[in-house]
Amino acid sequence: TYWVGAKDENVSAQKAIDSYGGVYDIFIPNDGKLVIKNSSIGGIFVHNHGQLTLSGNTKVDRIISSQLVNGTINVIKYAEVTLIDVNQYSNSYPPKVNISAGATVGTLQLNSINPTKIAIDEAANITKIIHKGVEYTSIADFKASL
Repeated sequence: TYWVGAKDENVSAQKAIDSYGGVYDIFIPNDGKLVIKNSSIGGIFVHNHGQLTLSGNTKVDRIISSQLVNGTINVIKYAEVTLIDVNQYSNSYPPKVNISAGATVGTLQLNSINPTKIAIDEAANITKIIHKGVEYTSIADFKASL
């Protein structure tokens, strides 16, 4: 497990990934910022105010964020994630989830998240979206429900 300790320590995290050829789990604590490009990761755990961006040929088994406050999860073109599970802690400071065109997500589970903070491009590849207990198999159906 690699701990992204200080704010903006994304350089050290990427250096660890590059040096060891892969890191199985990463924990992003309060105010941590992580940018991952062209890597394979088992799990990424995002805590309050954490910021995560995946791009390039990156593959992640799961992104978990329990009660995220004002954080951001970005999945950009070519990145693949099997499961994203995000829970909002506060209506005053909801997290942002952005899935770009060309990104692939198996299951996107969004519990109690403010719909205005969810941005999913129509050209993203998402198998299943679960929002507040309701399952959607198309991005269009999910967006129509918001």
